[in-house]
Amino acid sequence: PPTLAGTRRVGRESRRWIEQETKACLISVISSLGVRFINDPRFVDAASTKLHQMRVACSLGFRIPPSLISASQAEVRRFRRDQGSLIFKTISHPEIQRHNTPLHVYTSRVADSSLSRSRERRSFSQSLGFFQCEVLKDVEIRATIVGRKVFAAEIHSQCSPETKVDWRRYDLKRTPH
Repeated sequence: PPTLAGTRRVGRESRRWIEQETKACLISVISSLGVRFINDPRFVDAASTKLHQMRVACSLGFRIPPSLISASQAEVRRFRRDQGSLIFKTISHPEIQRHNTPLHVYTSRVADSSLSRSRERRSFSQSLGFFQCEVLKDVEIRATIVGRKVFAAEIHSQCSPETKVDWRRYDLKRTPH
């Protein structure tokens, strides 16, 4: 493990190690209690990945929009040409920081310009991207199931320009729930 003794500032790798160990400890303690609770951390990571969500949704009879995972700008351009408007999503929830400030990557529309610029080609080839045909919506529904009870909330994300594509951009004053 990284040496932390005698230092006030913790480096990025040390911080990551501390976070991973703390999470592992909490999961270990919680799983040893033998009790049920909401958002069991042993299952949160799996449940929050898009591919797992899509598999579960399909098994429950939901229709999934055409989707593509690719690192090829040309392939994404073809997909866009065949499908129309596309959105980009992260597959999980990667942690990105700039100047020690966490940045969030929200679902966003894929602009034509990002598919035609040669300088974007490098970023495409360095990481897989998750693209889906955009589905226009009237509202969003978020449901939480506790035991046999379902608690649902209707989010009027189309009321605010900030939340039209991704309600998690949180414009609470202009986004009725």
